[in-house]
Amino acid sequence: MKRKSIVVLVATLLMLSISFAVYPSVSKTVVNYNNQTIADQYVQQLSDVYEGSSDDYMTDEEGYLINEEGQRISSLPIMCQEDLDRLYQDSVKYNDNLKSYQHVDDFEYAPFDLKDYGIQSGIYAIIDIPSINLNLPIYLGANEYNMSFGATHLFSTSLPIGGSGTNSVICGHTGYLGKVFFDDIGKLSEGDEIIINNYFGTLYYRVVYGSVIDSDNVDQCYLEHDKDLITLFTCADRGTKRYMVVAEREIDYE
Repeated sequence: MKRKSIVVLVATLLMLSISFAVYPSVSKTVVNYNNQTIADQYVQQLSDVYEGSSDDYMTDEEGYLINEEGQRISSLPIMCQEDLDRLYQDSVKYNDNLKSYQHVDDFEYAPFDLKDYGIQSGIYAIIDIPSINLNLPIYLGANEYNMSFGATHLFSTSLPIGGSGTNSVICGHTGYLGKVFFDDIGKLSEGDEIIINNYFGTLYYRVVYGSVIDSDNVDQCYLEHDKDLITLFTCADRGTKRYMVVAEREIDYE
């Protein structure tokens, strides 16, 4: 009886060891699949934008098109062109205002509520980095709630729509239990591509450099004249430092 108990104990410990060894890989695969699904749905919505404004259609609280009986008749929440045009105009205005005055603070706030533009998901854009198999939604406001779902845009930095004299700072967790966010951006090399898919088009950037900085260093959050930048931040050294990646979009604005 005692020997049988020992065998059961050994077998249990062996199974636990295997589970702990396999879990990170399996978890990462599942999370990457879920992230890709979100990105695919985002692209699908953009391929079927409705005319006019969301006020012209009957939708439920989650933005799905419904009939007179309240039944959903769209496979995904709808988006409308007039709403997206208005969002673009407001985004440009927000970025232009930063060129006149930029005070880097209040990171967790959002420039505006996307629901006012008929966007129920809270997603402003998708960041795609092929070299590290990263594909994440970008939410507005680097608060803890948003950061538990994906990448986040830092308030008081440019929105990721591109343009001369812009610098969009995007943050993501590293080591977040059960999810993979910016864990691998330290593996990026000079020249690696960073792709931003937003409601208005696709932007391509190339990594310029990466660096470890002090956690309170915000110098890289500021705009640089005539440059179109994406700056990524995540935790390093167990939160005592930050890892930063700077990428630039090469384009002639003349």
